[in-house]
Amino acid sequence: MLVKDAVDVFCQALEIEIKCAQETGGKAYRIMDGQFITTDKATYIYLFNLEVELSIVDDSPIRVEIEGKKSEGQIIYCENFEILIALDDYFGQSVVQGNMYCEPWKLLEGLQNRLREIEQGKGNVDLAKKQLIGKHLMTSYPLPNVVLI
Repeated sequence: MLVKDAVDVFCQALEIEIKCAQETGGKAYRIMDGQFITTDKATYIYLFNLEVELSIVDDSPIRVEIEGKKSEGQIIYCENFEILIALDDYFGQSVVQGNMYCEPWKLLEGLQNRLREIEQGKGNVDLAKKQLIGKHLMTSYPLPNVVLI
């Protein structure tokens, strides 16, 4: 299997996962007792308590809705019943409660785009070789011509 074929298979599988995640929608989580921490380059950092224990990947894109106002952002960290998030909008020093929507398909889209960049030669091909094939490539042929076993 050529690396190009492998990337195509990975991208097709990611497309199926993306469509499935979009159909089920982003899951809503209640956020409570929010405290404004600081601002950083036009984002506002908040620490919230959660109703349920979550384990969500750092840097995951999110949306929040607080008192009818919506904002986008990303997770800085999520551990146990606490979550630190960076938001595009300021909601005041404290927030009683709101809803957060995690949209995991955006991470899958990012991975899919990165694979396509590597395939088109825009990415770090040496890194792609190591990750797809292993530490040492036993040929000097260009990556798209290498056959995976």
